[in-house]
Amino acid sequence: MREIENLFFEYAAEIRHLLIKLTKSEDIADDLLQEVFVQAIKYYKSDIQKKRAWLYSIAYNIFKKNYNTRKKLRIVSSESFELPDKKNAYDEIDFQEIKKEIIKKLQEKNKAYAAIFILRLDNELTYEEISRAVGISTRTVLRYFENIRKIIYKNFKNDLIELNNWRK
Repeated sequence: MREIENLFFEYAAEIRHLLIKLTKSEDIADDLLQEVFVQAIKYYKSDIQKKRAWLYSIAYNIFKKNYNTRKKLRIVSSESFELPDKKNAYDEIDFQEIKKEIIKKLQEKNKAYAAIFILRLDNELTYEEISRAVGISTRTVLRYFENIRKIIYKNFKNDLIELNNWRK
């Protein structure tokens, strides 16, 4: 364990820098960096010759796994919706149009925001389930949701108020 701690102090900043370049996100990079050292603890052997290269290979493999998970989540369609019953058809159509615009705006800010928004709204996943599905910490999911709320409030407050008033 002491050896892993030494490796962390020696290489964590370099590996974090690599992960930021790969992911283009400090939050994701920090989450992945934690995973790198969790894996290092699990698989550490004292006879590993090139410890730096070993850590970099762990980091890259974790990045690839994370990237593939995120890529699969992008396939989740933001356009799919069930046909509403006649009574609520106009409300539902208006909501779906607003939802498309929200998702578009979220994708502009951060592609992960859109995927997380869809997982929560369409699939009704809990924060913990979203965390596991996306491969980031629950704390990061909660922070992303706070950012999502701010984006929605800033850009769509009037649309949502109007839709709410129209329903009454």
